[in-house]
Amino acid sequence: MHEIIKERIAAFNRALHEIPEVKYVGDQLGKVLLHYREVAGIGRGLAAAQIGLRKAVFVTFVNDTLQTFINPTVVEKSPETNFVIPLKL
Repeated sequence: MHEIIKERIAAFNRALHEIPEVKYVGDQLGKVLLHYREVAGIGRGLAAAQIGLRKAVFVTFVNDTLQTFINPTVVEKSPETNFVIPLKL
């Protein structure tokens, strides 16, 4: 099974390098998130739905690293609630 995964990753990498015209939702999200961070000075993540794309994709920017998550699955949920606190301008 690991060999099949390695072969698919290699094929995907070849496609990325040989067909640079192909764009992926994660590319677009990453660019939007980085631009948002430039303008607003904040921002850790962005989901495709936030820019009108009906895709199960989100990106995060943590520790100066941009990561893309495709078709994520929630595997654990905290018992705590994350509240959004509005900014006072």
